[in-house]
Amino acid sequence: MSIFVNAIQSLRQQPRAIQWSIIAALGIALFLIWDQGIAPITQSWKYKADAIQAKVQQVNSSAELIQKFDALKDKISGIGPIDLPSSEFQGRQAIQKVINNLLKDHVISQQRFGISEGRMRRGTLASVTGAKRLESLKVDLDFVSTPQESIKIIATLESSPEIEFINTVRMTKAPNKKVKVKLTFETWVLGS
Repeated sequence: MSIFVNAIQSLRQQPRAIQWSIIAALGIALFLIWDQGIAPITQSWKYKADAIQAKVQQVNSSAELIQKFDALKDKISGIGPIDLPSSEFQGRQAIQKVINNLLKDHVISQQRFGISEGRMRRGTLASVTGAKRLESLKVDLDFVSTPQESIKIIATLESSPEIEFINTVRMTKAPNKKVKVKLTFETWVLGS
């Protein structure tokens, strides 16, 4: 301690210009020690801490993904596997087959159906379809039948894997205790 006190007393005895020069030299020396010795160490610690933080965030996001997948697990197993839609030609053939089976298996009259194409929004199921665009085939089906038979036909269409969904069902009263049914349903196909 006495060395430090002696150094300060010796500094005070020097002229003011020399005092400031010595203080400035000490300041520059401390800055160079910090800049060349301490700053690189703190910077490397900062990089290591950032790397550790990134790994922790990655682990946390992985845990969140696992929780999300666990939450979806029941839904995924309930829905089942997803098949790639067929080509437009195969989709039209499948619809024709469904309609022919309906005509063969059910008693209906005054049947009429038409198929129209529609483009789906760009990017719809792009992760599944790849570069091909997804298109919809909309089918309008009109027929006359008994109410019980009409319900069976609708149930057959709903359970058919070729049909994505039924858009509309309209039933109106027809003569002889029958109903006139107008159905619109849709299937998805891969466009060219």
